[in-house]
Amino acid sequence: MPDFNLCAGFLSLTTAKASDWVAQLAGRGILCDRRGDQLRFGPAPYVSMAQLNQALNVVEDLAKGLV
Repeated sequence: MPDFNLCAGFLSLTTAKASDWVAQLAGRGILCDRRGDQLRFGPAPYVSMAQLNQALNVVEDLAKGLV
């Protein structure tokens, strides 16, 4: 079992479109940030599983070029 005191609280996805995606996600009410080509989500205890699923569904659509 991992030592959760050493774990970070971010999900990072690598994409050359990180900057564009941050803006597109914000337009859909999904807040995240980027560091270079890393699209970063910071799940927190007050973020629901439904919100995380919505964010990942939109990211999937962006990756497929559907939006």
